[in-house]
Amino acid sequence: MEYGVYRVGKRYGSLQVLDQVTLHLACGSKTCIMGPSGCGKTTLLRLMMGLEQPDEGRVLHDTRQRLGVMFQEDRLLPWATPVENVQMVCGGKREEILEELGRILPGEALKKRTESLSGGMKRRVALVRALRPPAGLLLLDEPFTGLDRETKKKTADYLLSRLGERTLIFSSHQEEDAAYLGAEIFRLGR
Repeated sequence: MEYGVYRVGKRYGSLQVLDQVTLHLACGSKTCIMGPSGCGKTTLLRLMMGLEQPDEGRVLHDTRQRLGVMFQEDRLLPWATPVENVQMVCGGKREEILEELGRILPGEALKKRTESLSGGMKRRVALVRALRPPAGLLLLDEPFTGLDRETKKKTADYLLSRLGERTLIFSSHQEEDAAYLGAEIFRLGR
């Protein structure tokens, strides 16, 4: 299965956010969308998620294909623990989820309510949640926001260990994020 967008355009009122963007993603590829704030990175991901429709052009992927998604905002239940947040969306055994979260979160964070976690810890919970279901395409919007260099490297290693043959597309402002994941850079700009 191949993924991407072909000659996609998207406007919000009179603001042209994307104009004739074409991006082809080979199966199993890793691509990092980069560009200045407001250039359309999140919009491009939302188009590929099917949450937005292009004004012109086409989104290329099998709409029956399951997606793994990490939004720019964490979308976690604040009253639930990290394990409960993952389990509610993905199901699975509590022990397996604890083990997985424990690979990238400190042990004391696993029993706390999500609202008490730092922004970087919340990002890691959201990442585990996005990676758990079987999906051919992973769409991650700024997955490393709020992480220091050491934690980012550990989280990238975790992501790569769980990626398998899936196609990965993610947005970032930092080239080192693409380097950590061995991803090609696709630049958007105005």
